[in-house]
Amino acid sequence: MNTDDRGELESIIQGLEEMASALEDKGLDLEERASNLDERFPDKAETISGQATLVDDARESIEDAVESIREAMG
Repeated sequence: MNTDDRGELESIIQGLEEMASALEDKGLDLEERASNLDERFPDKAETISGQATLVDDARESIEDAVESIREAMG
């Protein structure tokens, strides 16, 4: 792998890590909102909690992709 390829992959990794961090923040925000709504609006809270789960799954997928890229880079 040449230097240009490695630099491009590092840039991609950095962008993916930033996305994962933003998704983590969003997931935590959604969980907090769900918790605040739980007693008054349990159906809405459940929907928001489900969205938080999807966001967390997306974050995990991105982190797995970053790990795979790093392994491929050697």
